[in-house]
Amino acid sequence: MVKVPWARSGSGFTLLFEQVVMSLVSEMPVKAAARITETTDNRLWRVIDYYVTKALASVDLTDLGALGLDETAAKRG
Repeated sequence: MVKVPWARSGSGFTLLFEQVVMSLVSEMPVKAAARITETTDNRLWRVIDYYVTKALASVDLTDLGALGLDETAAKRG
C-alpha cells in the first residue's frame, strides 16, 4: 500500500468522496446516502465515526451547563 495525499490511510475512499459523504449525511439518512454513493451504510458509518470523533476531540465541553435535544426527527425514523 502506498500513502497518497488524496486519501486517508486505511479508509478505502478518497478525501473528496469522504467530503461528499459528510455533505450528504448532513442532509439525509445514511441509508439514502449509501444508495446514492452505491456503497454500504456500514462503510459510510465508519467515515462518519472518524470525522465526528476527530471533531469532538477538539471541543472543550467543561463549561457546558445544559444540553437540549429535538426528538421530532426520531418519529420519522
